[in-house]
Amino acid sequence: MSRHRIGILCLVFSCLFYGGLLLLPWVPFGPRGQAITAAGLVIVGEAVFWLGCLFVGREVMVRYRRWLNPRSWFRSPSAQAAPSVGEDR
Repeated sequence: MSRHRIGILCLVFSCLFYGGLLLLPWVPFGPRGQAITAAGLVIVGEAVFWLGCLFVGREVMVRYRRWLNPRSWFRSPSAQAAPSVGEDR
């Protein structure tokens, strides 16, 4: 498996760890157990996310950040062209 695919899988799995936070109210742990589980899910989710960032490379992460930026959702495609690295807007 290529490094790029491993990185994409890491990014997907990080989303699943964060999605696991939504299931915590229905887990039969006490408040202390839920807090520890929530902290563990966040820490593991962040670690897997940044590991995926290392694998996929800078170009993919710049595109990913641009795609997730809510300010760019309603702009025309020509206005979304990002400046190259080192250019100011």
